[in-house]
Amino acid sequence: MKNTLSKIVLIASLAIPFNGSLWAQESDPLLNVVIVKVIPGKSGEFEDLQRELTEATKKAGGNARHIWQESRGDTNTYHIVSYAENFAQYDESTEPALGEVGMARWIYRIQGTIDKREVVTSQTYPELEIKNDDDYEMKYVVLLKRTVAPGSHAAYGEWLKEKLVPLLRENGVKGCSVFRVAQGGDTNQWTLARFVDSWAELDEPGPLGGMDDEERSEFLKLPHSVNRGSENLMLRYRPSLSFSGSE
Repeated sequence: MKNTLSKIVLIASLAIPFNGSLWAQESDPLLNVVIVKVIPGKSGEFEDLQRELTEATKKAGGNARHIWQESRGDTNTYHIVSYAENFAQYDESTEPALGEVGMARWIYRIQGTIDKREVVTSQTYPELEIKNDDDYEMKYVVLLKRTVAPGSHAAYGEWLKEKLVPLLRENGVKGCSVFRVAQGGDTNQWTLARFVDSWAELDEPGPLGGMDDEERSEFLKLPHSVNRGSENLMLRYRPSLSFSGSE
């Protein structure tokens, strides 16, 4: 960051609650995620500040903000999730829930807890979404990230639509969403996010468990060079730091 002003503007993105629910709707096609790595030993202070902002957002009748924490790897990393209808929404300014002076103080304090952060905006695909029940209590989400070769996105999207998502739906997956990086990262990266209730669910056979080796191999077959790399993450939902927008 080249100067104090730019730093404040970027840090402030931690606090912007765009319209939308946890998973995108047709009117909310963009997923915004602020990924924050907190300085070791500063997680408590960071979480206290997030609670403060969340409570102020509630009182002000603001929009949803959902905070998740990585459960393996760097557990000091948090994902702050919100949605926007389009890129033009990022040009809009909103009245800070803490007020101008309070927000400036909050930003100053939060800077002292952050090692690094990035903002990634992704395109969502509502037609590939499996919605949760209205009363579903979020606990964990598994992020299955795959980097797709340039020129193979149509083929990969078709595989998701015709094969993987229908299989997940048939096997009673509690909820899932598909999105692809649009700004702030590798635009060849796709992510399928699905809910689980516990780590124990990962020990179960899963949707492919009923297939023999040949069937599984055929199902997972993708066009040549589609898959250039993959990564799995497990995130834990932090309800005390979050606000659904409907409370």
